[in-house]
Amino acid sequence: MKPQALEEYVQIDHGAWAPFPEALSTGGITWKLLHVSPEAGTWTAVFDCPAGSSFNAHIHTGPGEYLLYKGRMDVRGGAANGGDTAIAPGYGFESSGARHDNTHFPVDSALLHELLWAVGLHPARWIGHRARRMGRSTGRVAGPRRGRQGGRLTLRGLNARRS
Repeated sequence: MKPQALEEYVQIDHGAWAPFPEALSTGGITWKLLHVSPEAGTWTAVFDCPAGSSFNAHIHTGPGEYLLYKGRMDVRGGAANGGDTAIAPGYGFESSGARHDNTHFPVDSALLHELLWAVGLHPARWIGHRARRMGRSTGRVAGPRRGRQGGRLTLRGLNARRS
């Protein structure tokens, strides 16, 4: 387990962006894992989402917050379809159990996301056949080139190996 950190600073424009797993997204989304906090049960990441990209259907197993700092994000199909449309700069809260069948980025977008995960659970359960092919219908998302275990992506111990 990662040693408890009193504080941490990450320069976001340093280091490479990693592709977000294709089984969990479409359209070339990339991301950087910024911080994993075992003591708080949270992880924080930034996502770069090209126009036309989307996150695959998922259910949050714990609450999350995001700051959309560039672009637009249509959650649950967007406001025109009964969901929400976030326009930068904008903040959102996602409750535990929130289901997102359609999270789409119609324009180039970027967001900072922090999620809480319950002990023994993933931060989100991914829905659909592509996620199941990763080994489970729930996906543990991990940082760039780190944390792979038997086809599953995991958060376990990532910050201890941060490059």
